[in-house]
Amino acid sequence: MKKQRDYSRRILTCSLSAILVLAILPTMSTIYASPPQLEICNAVDTSGSLSQSDVDTIQQGLEDAFDDQFIRTTSVQVMLDYSVVEFDNSAVVALAPSSINSLGGITTLQGLINAFSWFDGGGTNTAAGITLCEEQFSYPFGATQVINVITDGNPNSDQAAFDAADAAEAAGVDVLNALAIGVSIDQDFLDTIIFGPTAEVFQTPDVDGFLAAYIEKLQQDIPVAGELLPINTSAVLIGGVLASGFWIVPLVGLAGVGAFLARGVLHKVEG
Repeated sequence: MKKQRDYSRRILTCSLSAILVLAILPTMSTIYASPPQLEICNAVDTSGSLSQSDVDTIQQGLEDAFDDQFIRTTSVQVMLDYSVVEFDNSAVVALAPSSINSLGGITTLQGLINAFSWFDGGGTNTAAGITLCEEQFSYPFGATQVINVITDGNPNSDQAAFDAADAAEAAGVDVLNALAIGVSIDQDFLDTIIFGPTAEVFQTPDVDGFLAAYIEKLQQDIPVAGELLPINTSAVLIGGVLASGFWIVPLVGLAGVGAFLARGVLHKVEG
């Protein structure tokens, strides 16, 4: 009888191990085979210190950046959600979040960027731009959120911008970068509002250098193909196991049948 119980325990242990492995496999394939999701919002300064020509150059740069082969390829692979807000005295949404899951989606996005009609001039309400960008994110499970502040000057209120950046970080934004245009930028201010593991202040001496600087910025934002964004894989794993629960019911049944048959075989052998 002792030998029979040992065999039964082994069969039960092997069955439960098989159930666990088969339940986890779909989750592991989701983590390592499926691309992560990335949300990027650009807060673009359109204050009075920028001419209409300057704003047009920035707009063209936002569009042309997606002609870069690396950005085109990896944007699709990470299922990029991309949005743009503009800020001067206040902030408005220039491009609502647009999902990129195919090369055709990139072409559509470029058309939407080209259709922008903006530039009102006025002050530099950086805080409003950061806050409105944060509001564009839907925070899907496991996704990373990035805000890029594109500006040529100093904000109306340093403190308001600091508070907006702190609030965005508290809301769940992972990275806030700055792309500084010109030579009158307050570097100390920008160094203070940025946050996140890859946060950086990118600089270009004039608006004509915006495209190259922005491409460099996006290449930092978007991970290399096959790499994962910083996500909580433990949480994803647990969630995936629960989501894969449909495996468990039939497998428990099969394990029970297997144990029953094995027990019958053992009875015959001992008999």
